[in-house]
Amino acid sequence: MQRVDCKRREMWMDRGSATPAKWGMADTTQNPTSKEAIGARLKLVREALELSQAEICRRAGIATNTWNNYEKGKNRISLDEALKVANATGIPLDYIYRGIDAFLPVHVGDGIRRLRSTQETKRETA
Repeated sequence: MQRVDCKRREMWMDRGSATPAKWGMADTTQNPTSKEAIGARLKLVREALELSQAEICRRAGIATNTWNNYEKGKNRISLDEALKVANATGIPLDYIYRGIDAFLPVHVGDGIRRLRSTQETKRETA
């Protein structure tokens, strides 16, 4: 297990700023385990599920201002809070913490692809 993590880290380092898009990071120069990258994935998942911050907080039992700080990358989500999100949404901890999307629910993966496509279209027309 440790060896796999090292290889992934080496792959990320070898690519420089070309971090795999599947990690769900807003800024591809980030470390996939940074609080900023985790926050970007939390926001992406929430938007893919078409939930407001208030609704995801209600479902997971997390304070809205706390969630806002997670999404903005100001604070790193604790394991207890991440478990609440996982239980409320079906999002695996591997995706929340490391960006591994192998076990993402299909409807969430589809939502993420739709959001990315929309974002790319907006960038191209700007």
